Amino acid sequence: MRCEASVGGLMVRRLACVVVAMLASEASAQGLMTVRGWGDNSWGQCDTPPDLNGVTQVACGPYHTYALKNDGTLVGWGYNSDGQINTPSNATGVTQVACGWGYTYALKNDGTLVGWGYNSDGQINTPSNATGVTQVA
Repeated sequence: MRCEASVGGLMVRRLACVVVAMLASEASAQGLMTVRGWGDNSWGQCDTPPDLNGVTQVACGPYHTYALKNDGTLVGWGYNSDGQINTPSNATGVTQVACGWGYTYALKNDGTLVGWGYNSDGQINTPSNATGVTQVA
């Protein structure tokens, strides 16, 4: 099923929604996305980096945003109170990204997970038997 809509002349292909920000992805011939942000921007979560390109996925936490690029690297912006946008050096070869309340998770192409940021309840303590993972949300 294809889901598209036009918003103010912008063709919206995918949408990532959070309480305070929304990001839309503009369709391109290469299947990559141009990211636009709008909504409450109290923490810079809608301030898309100007040189951001080659985006294949966008994920949003309440106050931070991540873009996954087609080369498997990540770009984060917004609120960083708990290190949620400090991408760790082992977050390479990423195939999916998910954001939570002050933390971020990346799924790597080898089926392993990398988590960083807020960890008050062990939410980024990946179990040792979590291998062969195919999706993160």
